[in-house]
Amino acid sequence: MGNVYSATGNVLAVSGSGDKAAFHVLIVCGSQYALTAMQNLMDFDYGWGSLNEDFIFRVVQILASPHSPINVCRPATAILKKLVEADPLSAPGVVAGTSKGSPILPFGSVYRYGFQIVFDQMKKEKGLLETVVNRLGSADTAMAQYR
Repeated sequence: MGNVYSATGNVLAVSGSGDKAAFHVLIVCGSQYALTAMQNLMDFDYGWGSLNEDFIFRVVQILASPHSPINVCRPATAILKKLVEADPLSAPGVVAGTSKGSPILPFGSVYRYGFQIVFDQMKKEKGLLETVVNRLGSADTAMAQYR
């Protein structure tokens, strides 16, 4: 599969190479459409297991920017939420406390992220907490209502 284009001609996603099924969404400009496409892809438990720390950090940067509009922040927040929820211990078939190490996940599993991986990227971005708190306290409370 080749590039996926928006109605305006911007590249939204590029298919992975080789055996990678994940779409690597291009969010360099913080496109609402690209972020929403990624959010929708993450509704499935496959196809996004190869996202790296650079991708997560870029989503954090978009959320931390006081200039990012709310329609861009909503899908960025949903992406980070989904990454936190994709903890290896929450993978289907994994029972907490049955082994001492991390569970062995099949190749390409999306359950390889979790809170610590996302939090490590969030710590790199100064001003993230301040920006998010300012948004939540602003007149545009739609951010607080999004789940």
